[in-house]
Amino acid sequence: MPEKPTDQERADSVLAFYGLDGSGNPAIVPPGYLPSRSREGAGRAELQIRKRLLDVARGEGAAKQLEAAALEQAQLPLKPHGKSRWKIDKDTVRTEEDLRAEEKDLNLAANVRAFYGIDGQTAPTVAPGLVPNQSSSTSLSKFETYMRRRLHDLSVGKASAGRWEAEALQQAEIPLLPREDGNWIINKEAAMTEKEAKEVIEDQENAARVRAFYGIDGETKAIGEWGVLPNKRSLPKASDFEKDMRRRLNKLSYGERDAGELEAEALQAAGLPVTPNKKGKFFIGKDALKETFQQMAGASQDAGLSQGTGDTSISAPVNPSSFPVSMSAWDTSAVQDPMGRVGGSSSEVGYPMNTVPASHHLPPYQGYAPAGSSSQAGPSSYAGSSSQHAEQQSKRSRR
Repeated sequence: MPEKPTDQERADSVLAFYGLDGSGNPAIVPPGYLPSRSREGAGRAELQIRKRLLDVARGEGAAKQLEAAALEQAQLPLKPHGKSRWKIDKDTVRTEEDLRAEEKDLNLAANVRAFYGIDGQTAPTVAPGLVPNQSSSTSLSKFETYMRRRLHDLSVGKASAGRWEAEALQQAEIPLLPREDGNWIINKEAAMTEKEAKEVIEDQENAARVRAFYGIDGETKAIGEWGVLPNKRSLPKASDFEKDMRRRLNKLSYGERDAGELEAEALQAAGLPVTPNKKGKFFIGKDALKETFQQMAGASQDAGLSQGTGDTSISAPVNPSSFPVSMSAWDTSAVQDPMGRVGGSSSEVGYPMNTVPASHHLPPYQGYAPAGSSSQAGPSSYAGSSSQHAEQQSKRSRR
């Protein structure tokens, strides 16, 4: 039978395995990690030292003085195991499996930073602060396809993030929830989705178009009369903008389209009453608008100029738009400032802020803060954003 290796030979094998023998050869496993039993392509000598180290960890073998000193040099925790013998503390030692998991976690973190453009090298695929749609209508690269699926799985609990990926997600302003296993998932109740952000921006653009159509943006000449729903049809020489707005406003009055909170507030600022629908959106209240015009017609009769000609009186014609419009159908606070604007022109859109007072028809609008980014934020530099999380929570509370 072959003789057992000496204490010195065992110590030399440990140092060579961890790349600490001064030969310049790379470590098979980095210091500080207990190896697994085997790996693909491992030779006989490597398999023998792997088995030896596992035996010493399980107490099936014990290290003498020289081997124990080599194990300490390799950053493996030890505890006594008999007289002048030691074993590897398997309860506290990190394993090669842990190392592979950490490497994967670091790669996932790098992917998150690249996807959100906070690595200082790549343009963002989706703005920080937004959980992307699982798929996109455009053709996607393999990386984007993978990241959209990965982030979706993190938001529904099909996957969980380790320490490094979680820190990268926090740097990308994505709210997280801890799990019992020490990992994290995306807090989908607090997070804003890519779809929701697009709806908010579209709502802002629609609001700006309403204000421009009625000339209450302080920049454009009015096309429509304040408080009047325009005809659907327009003159052939009308601009595309006017044609589109006439069609949209009429569809809003028939419920064929619906308005978001910002567009609804702009409609109210233009003197048009709005009514909520079952989807939490709004449409132009034709009944309230009809009631308003009836009140206007009655006011015109009372204010008519009469000339006595026997028993006959003649009322002077009056333009209905010249009369004070009854505010019973909408909130007067929404129209006190006709110069109020939401988000400027349609070419200057971002995440909307609460620049118009919410009326009694609408739930309180809290607004969304623009998602910021840090171009080069390392794991230790993230400080969090309590205001961003509070705003996202407010978005959920409105539901």
